Amino acid sequence: MFSHDSHIYTLHERPKLIESTSSHGSNFVSLIITVPRVSAPLVCHCRNCGRSGGGSSINYVLPEADVTIKDPHSSLKAYEDTNTVSGNRIQRKFCSNYGSPGLTGGPSLIVMASLFDVISRLDIEVFTDQSQKWEGPAEGAKQAY
Repeated sequence: MFSHDSHIYTLHERPKLIESTSSHGSNFVSLIITVPRVSAPLVCHCRNCGRSGGGSSINYVLPEADVTIKDPHSSLKAYEDTNTVSGNRIQRKFCSNYGSPGLTGGPSLIVMASLFDVISRLDIEVFTDQSQKWEGPAEGAKQAY
């Protein structure tokens, strides 16, 4: 489980960053993931995200260079997902100690927003054609495919 009590805001050379720590208890830290504070996550309703995160997934899509991952215990594991709508192979990464999904790699890194305490208002919803019938559109978010 990603610990929300370890969530901190820091200042570096870049604008404000968000940091999340995956830990179990207070003595063991598996992963530290730091991303720029971004203002517009998207929600993905594709079946793959739904199966890995409970119906849909709220994500930050970032250039790989903007994401810092500290993995002192080599906890971050990946599997290759070949069953995608686009046909592209992507790597889905997770904490092997706790099973928490965290990142998806493709041309950009997709970071699960649920890793962080504060999630900005949604900007866009993708794969809306695959959303659950009971889900309505997010207020103010653009709808895509």
